[in-house]
Parts: sequence; structure tokens; C-alpha cells
Amino acid sequence: MRSFFDVPAHPLFIHLVVVALPFVTLTAAAVLLVRPNSRKWAAYLVVGFGVVLAGTLLAKFSGDAFGVVLDGRAPIGKHRRLGDQTTWIVVATFVVSVANLLAGARSRASPETVTTVAARRVVPTVLLAATVIVAAVATVWMVRAAHEGARITWDGVFDLQ
Repeated sequence: MRSFFDVPAHPLFIHLVVVALPFVTLTAAAVLLVRPNSRKWAAYLVVGFGVVLAGTLLAKFSGDAFGVVLDGRAPIGKHRRLGDQTTWIVVATFVVSVANLLAGARSRASPETVTTVAARRVVPTVLLAATVIVAAVATVWMVRAAHEGARITWDGVFDLQ
């Protein structure tokens, strides 16, 4: 997709990720700090990271289409590599958040034993911490990719007119 309502689609989809990824990451961190064993938040985080994943994929595909339009007029190699890496890190974030949700559902379904009581406290907290860490890495990579795209656009390397 090259355009969306006659506006280049890539910048629009990028802004979805630029807003949503830090917001969902900070929400996950707040849940980890305030109520790490709260299972009700796991589903919301999965939905949030799902929106981020969808936005990231839309940004990637629209960026690929925009790269065809540029036809070598701008040096986008580093930006493209950072964007591809960001996509994979966001996929990993989504997978870890789904694992967090599934671990919580599984721990509620198992009978009460000392092991499951420990698992109900430790495993979800570890998975939530892993979600926050991977999401933070995704946020850093997203900022790096966005900065490179902005540098290409605004440093006069690519003339907008």
C-alpha cells in the first residue's frame, strides 16, 4: 500500500507504532511494578501488542512499497535494516505476551499444589518481566529506525518537493 487517502501510507503507519509501542510498553512496566500477578491485564497487553504488531507490519509493507517509489533516490538501506529488525523484535514481544497470557490460564486450570502455587506467582512474573524487557528493546529499535528515517527525510538527503 503506497498511499492512504492520497497521503503516503508509510508515515501514517509509522506514527501508529511510534505512539502505541511506548504506551503499551509503559503499561506493561506499570503492571509489572504495581501488580505483577494480576492476570486481568495479560489479555489487554496481548491486544495492545497485537495492535503494535499490526501497525509494524503495515509500516514494513508500506515502507517496502515506498522504497520502490523512491527507486534508489535516497539511501534507505540502514533504515530498512533497522525497520526489519524492529519488526522481528515486535513479533517476539507479541509471542512473549501471548505466552504470559497462556501461562496464567494454565496455572488457573491446574489443581492446587505447592508447585502450582509457586508457578502461579513466579512464572507469570518472569514472563511479564520478559515481555517488558523485549518490548523495551523493540521501543529502542523503533526509535533507531524512526530516527534514521527522519534523518534521511529532513537532512536534505531526500527532497520532499
